[in-house]
Amino acid sequence: MFEFLSDLKVSYRSLKTHKQIKKYYVGESVNGLPNGFGICIKKYIKYTGEWVNGLPNGIGISIFKNISNNYLYYDNISILKYDVYKYEGEIRNGLLHGKGILTKNNKLYYDGNFNDGYLTGNGKFYHNNKIIYKGEILNSKFNGEGILYNKNNYIIYSGNWKNGLKEGYGKNFNLAISKTIPEYDGYWMNNLYHGTGTLITKYYKRIGIFKFNQQTDEGIYEDEYIKYKGTFKNNLFDGEGNFSFYYDKKNNKIAFTYIGNFTNNKRNGDGFIQYNNNDTYTGNFCDGLKQDKGIYYDSKNNYSIDTIWNKDRKNGSGTITYNDGTGFKCIWTNNKLISKKRLMFYEGNNLELTFIKKKEILPELYCPISLELMKDPIICSDGHTYDKKSITELFKNKKFISPTTREKLDINILIPNYNIKKIINNL
Repeated sequence: MFEFLSDLKVSYRSLKTHKQIKKYYVGESVNGLPNGFGICIKKYIKYTGEWVNGLPNGIGISIFKNISNNYLYYDNISILKYDVYKYEGEIRNGLLHGKGILTKNNKLYYDGNFNDGYLTGNGKFYHNNKIIYKGEILNSKFNGEGILYNKNNYIIYSGNWKNGLKEGYGKNFNLAISKTIPEYDGYWMNNLYHGTGTLITKYYKRIGIFKFNQQTDEGIYEDEYIKYKGTFKNNLFDGEGNFSFYYDKKNNKIAFTYIGNFTNNKRNGDGFIQYNNNDTYTGNFCDGLKQDKGIYYDSKNNYSIDTIWNKDRKNGSGTITYNDGTGFKCIWTNNKLISKKRLMFYEGNNLELTFIKKKEILPELYCPISLELMKDPIICSDGHTYDKKSITELFKNKKFISPTTREKLDINILIPNYNIKKIINNL
């Protein structure tokens, strides 16, 4: 920022020769060198003050020019423009060193500490005589704790700096939104959000961990319609999260809530979604849409659809099950129901598929032992039919008495009952 100030020492080295001293210097001398109080006037530097062994040393006033960043152009010819600086304060060995005040083009520019030609220590920067920075400085750059102001003296940034960049903890203000609530409150690296922080813009809020301006890991995102709490990657929902979409956030009216996995801001993988009418879906998602295996529950009509989905549309075989256990075996194509067969019911904790109501099934089709619909009916020596699994378990427990007639059963007589089997298969 002000490294050119070190040229002050170089510019005065020429005064070591008698010829240069005679040409540029007027004042006290010792052994032929400027010592004491004196004045030196060169093309770009003027100095009035104390000298030691040919160099400015002590208290003095220096006026010097430096090429401006701006150029003047006339008919495609560039003309150099110079900024004029005036320094009043302490000098050591020809360099600004100690307390001093620096003006630029007759306007206050810096008031603070210098070290070997560099602005170092505590100081204040000014623009048009208004303070724009107050705090710690190292080698002419903001370094340490400091406050940056705008031209109206409102705080833009308050916090830590390193080499002129925001680094460490600090608060950054967007004055177009609020003069008292920071837009970003958290940690920085190289002028970027980096670490834990809270970002509040006009349109959204982010709370969590940032990495080079991108939200990552666990955090929160909110805007006018969305509230998300979960995992982020590169500012996007990515991983497990809890997502709510509002159609009237002020009155906490939610269109739907989703709990599950995300990839690049889209529902992807296993998840659960509940709509504002209390309908739900549990299953797989792809690119934000229901995909592959999933169950949709219709809360108004009290039934569940368990089927295959393709881009939010039912596509494949599945079932419709009512809360009382009855239901249908169905086939859908492109969300259109093309097949619907009979009913089914729940038997105990198992889903036993039949295609008529339970009251219409013949009692002979139930196993006398398990009281469930038989899957593999066999005839035993007592002349009655049992489910093979149930009678086999009975024999394993060394129980050979018929559950029906109480006579002793012959374990070697197990005859498949094809007639009953056929009836069951045709249900």
